[in-house]
Amino acid sequence: MSLWGRALCVVFGVALAVPGFTACNDLHRSVDCGKSTLKIAGDVQDVVSAVTNVGNLVDSERRRSTSESVRKLQRDVGELDKSSHNVDQRKAADDVAKAARSVQAAADKGATPDVKPLADAATELSKVCASS
Repeated sequence: MSLWGRALCVVFGVALAVPGFTACNDLHRSVDCGKSTLKIAGDVQDVVSAVTNVGNLVDSERRRSTSESVRKLQRDVGELDKSSHNVDQRKAADDVAKAARSVQAAADKGATPDVKPLADAATELSKVCASS
C-alpha cells in the first residue's frame, strides 16, 4: 500500500472513531446527570420529610432540620450545575435551587413551606437528564 493509501486509511479510521468517543462521552455525562438526579431526589425527599413530619414549624428543631436538608440539596444542585455543560440541565438545576430557596425562606419565617414547586422542579430535572 502506498504512503497516500496508508494516510487515507488513518484519516478514515480517525473519522470513524471520533463519533464513538463522542457517544461514550455523552453516555458518561448522562450517567453522571442521572446519579446527581438520584442524589437530588433523595435530598428533596429529606426536605419534604423535614417540612411535613417533624412537629410544628415554629419549633426550632424542625426549622433547623429543614434548613440542613435545604443546604444539602442546594450543595448537590450546585455540583450538578457546575459539572453540566447542558443548558437544559443547568436551567432545571437552577429551578430546583430557586424552589429550595423558597422553601428555606418560608421555614425561616416560621411559615409552612410549599414543597410542591420543589418536587415539580426535581421531577423536571430528572426528565431533562433522562432525555439528554
